[in-house]
Amino acid sequence: MTYVEIPATVRQIGEYAFYCSAVQIGSTNARIINNSAFRRDADGIYASGVMGTFTIGPNTTFIGPNAFQLAPLEHLTIGSPEAESQLETVGSDAFKFCSRLTDITIYTNDSSKPVWASLAATATSSPQITYQPV
Repeated sequence: MTYVEIPATVRQIGEYAFYCSAVQIGSTNARIINNSAFRRDADGIYASGVMGTFTIGPNTTFIGPNAFQLAPLEHLTIGSPEAESQLETVGSDAFKFCSRLTDITIYTNDSSKPVWASLAATATSSPQITYQPV
């Protein structure tokens, strides 16, 4: 599997951009992650662009429906110690069937933002969510 780094200048990841891809991506700071951008196929035959640990940078404001569905994520970080997450919208089923997802760390100064509840609702594995102040 080839590792690909998404440059900081990328503003949007299109629909199905890495669907069933054979590359490994560790993070993105794109403002928009569209529908099924990193989704894995339902049969598990084809890989997903994200596996294990993945970071969604602080500039991301939108995660589309099914964006990471079925991806073999284990640890997810949103934001960074240097910059609070600007996430505003998480689409339906964004993390559905990510059965390996055990924990999500969110860098925010407001753990009561409605987006965090919608994020948790899309994760069918019930990961532990930790809020870290910035």
